[in-house]
Amino acid sequence: RKEAWIVGAADPTFPTSVVPAGHIFVSGLISEDVAECVPMIDGRRTVFLTRSPCTFPEDGLLLPLVTSKPPSMSEQDWQALTARHFGEVLFSNRGNSIPQAISDGDLDGDLYYMCWDESIVRHIKPVSSAEAPRRDGSSKEPSKEREPLGSRWFAEARQYMISGKSAIFKQWIGKLYKAGQKVSDNSELGLHHPDARAYFKAYCQAIDASKHGNSIDLPQHLRQK
Repeated sequence: RKEAWIVGAADPTFPTSVVPAGHIFVSGLISEDVAECVPMIDGRRTVFLTRSPCTFPEDGLLLPLVTSKPPSMSEQDWQALTARHFGEVLFSNRGNSIPQAISDGDLDGDLYYMCWDESIVRHIKPVSSAEAPRRDGSSKEPSKEREPLGSRWFAEARQYMISGKSAIFKQWIGKLYKAGQKVSDNSELGLHHPDARAYFKAYCQAIDASKHGNSIDLPQHLRQK
């Protein structure tokens, strides 16, 4: 099999941070015999990377691998990287945050799905975040739900959990996912269908709402279904 779930971590060569921006280093996937199995796209060994839940086209990325020692990296750091066992993807500390671009991921233990099967990778057409419609509102200002918690956060969280609202939101998680899946499966647009995007946006919001009490934004014509 040419696929695996691996844990995400940051480039450990801080403060030099030699893994180039937009690249990843995958432990155990750099030896010549193994690297030859990774597709070559635009002159670079490239894999497909995503995480769960992958509900939007832009949640999956084609990313080039670091397979040889960068000029700015010391031999000692390179030997330390290549000695790591297979099972982790190291993200660059330079440029835009790749984990955040993959379904709002982070590096607190998240698992990432990686595929290096050439018959699949060569047929993937990536969608950049710049091309994708915004998932939230038009404003880039932090929403009210993302504001820092006050001194009564524990009491408020406890009250929310015992109120029963959390259970109600949890019931919506599966329903919204199934609704988005049905729309995308039955449309030539797939995940690009506006209704599929709306359902999956609400699905992600329902996951947060079940834990924090955030609101769910679903267009009126979909609420009636």
